[in-house]
Amino acid sequence: MFPEVAKEFERRTGRPVEIHIIPLDIIPQKIIATGGKGWDVGHTATMHLPPIWAAGITRPIPLEKVPLFTKENICEVFVDPKKVLKEDWLVEQWNSALWVDFWKVLYGVPIQITWDSEIYNPEFLPYTEEGSKKSIEYGEVLNKEWKGHAALQTTAVLACNDMANWLVKTGRFKPEVQNDLKPEEVDFVIDFLMPYVKAGQFKAFWGEFGECCTLMSTREVWITPGWWPACIAIRNAGVPAYYAMLQHGHSFSYSVDFASKYTDKFEDVCRFMNFRLTEWWTDFIQKKMNYTTPSYVYKKVRPYMGPEHYDWAYMGKATYKPTEEWFKEMWPEKGEVPKRIADALFLPGKYKWSMEEGKPHPKGKIVNMGAIEERNKNISHLMWWAKHADYYVEAWSRLIAAKPA
Repeated sequence: MFPEVAKEFERRTGRPVEIHIIPLDIIPQKIIATGGKGWDVGHTATMHLPPIWAAGITRPIPLEKVPLFTKENICEVFVDPKKVLKEDWLVEQWNSALWVDFWKVLYGVPIQITWDSEIYNPEFLPYTEEGSKKSIEYGEVLNKEWKGHAALQTTAVLACNDMANWLVKTGRFKPEVQNDLKPEEVDFVIDFLMPYVKAGQFKAFWGEFGECCTLMSTREVWITPGWWPACIAIRNAGVPAYYAMLQHGHSFSYSVDFASKYTDKFEDVCRFMNFRLTEWWTDFIQKKMNYTTPSYVYKKVRPYMGPEHYDWAYMGKATYKPTEEWFKEMWPEKGEVPKRIADALFLPGKYKWSMEEGKPHPKGKIVNMGAIEERNKNISHLMWWAKHADYYVEAWSRLIAAKPA
């Protein structure tokens, strides 16, 4: 939640908003511990939703309460997940985290979507991101050429499931459900990684956003699983960073606004959720975090953002200016650099986007991962609340403890 969002909602509705910011991993504990009391609208991502729904402390949202959440305004992966996602178990998880009654009643309203990947520095790794063309595989973080300059997360469920997905897709592992491992399946992943950890493959296990950015921007780490905002923050520090279109698919999450069972402001809560599907919100979160919304297809978004920025961010089209031109404007102090390095320094917030219809330049910059439709086709698993999450933490702690001092 950003103060600008509360301010804009208040401007539009005249209704005041009081913000409480809680660390992401603490949200489900805090929300459940309150029993649904003391707050009106909460927000978190797919990995935290199942225990919140199971606690029975939220109020479902009939679709008519969110008029912008229609099949015309929401991207295809929400409208017809069976058409986009490849496996039945993934569709089942997707729907169970969102719908009380499919396309009639929501548990909460998804207002943001993202594809987790790996960030790498092309000064050291000889790869290039070219839109939706698949580049490296998740296992690149284990490449011995990057020994001592790779990193992993400390968040056990996310890190372990991402590695499990890669092991599944490369034929090394056959768990029952690849993002909801049993203890013995978690042990398989830990046993696979243990020799790499003991051999010093990993410079660090990072836990916070800032730690990830610091490790990459100081060039101590050259490759790590990470997030779009971290990639942009690294570029802001003047260090090249690519966000990879992975060969074996991405972890995906959608973030959801949901209502307290006990709120006495339900109508305002629904207005707020609907506001988070507007063209204002879609433009804001794209510029702020390089994140996408389910409502990016809403017809008012492209005119509001402008054709160049919209087509770049969502349709996989190049900028109107060639790399050579925008790079000189954005980084005048850096002089000439190879295009693959320049492209890894592109900052959407510093580019001068045209509000007039134009033509993508053959040598322009294309967003990493390319068009949203192509990214959605490459979804492999959801960030998910594993039933044996406590065991994940215990096992991942053993792995971290084995790292040489």
